Amino acid sequence: MRDPARALAPGAWVVPCPVYHDHVLVLAPAEPVETSSCALASTLAGALGDCLVGVSDSVPLRDTATGYEQAFRALVTARSRVGRWATFAHRPDPVLVIGPELRHWARQLLAPLHCHLPRRPQDPDSAELAVTAASCSPSPQRGPSC
Repeated sequence: MRDPARALAPGAWVVPCPVYHDHVLVLAPAEPVETSSCALASTLAGALGDCLVGVSDSVPLRDTATGYEQAFRALVTARSRVGRWATFAHRPDPVLVIGPELRHWARQLLAPLHCHLPRRPQDPDSAELAVTAASCSPSPQRGPSC
């Protein structure tokens, strides 16, 4: 899987995952246009057969671990998508979107999520759980978020 990924992403680092033997990490240079990561993900998923592709936000090289975690969470969504790839989509807090008349109700409903504290350092915190839940919500066309 590394060779096709390397061919499709010139200039990127393609390395085996240190945790999962069947995962490959593609560290591609950030492009000025954000859609380039979506095009690369779509091409990789199409060219590599049964593979799933998760795309993180663009992160500095020193934050590669954060990017890996975001991409790993996007794989959950990719499993249910026709194109077999998904991005780690940040969406605004529903309390801010819902409007003033329902804010109190929304705050009460979401309080357990916002107050969640991870038991272990590797467990997701409340913000990561909220983003993961949002990325799993169905969209009308079930297509990628880019």
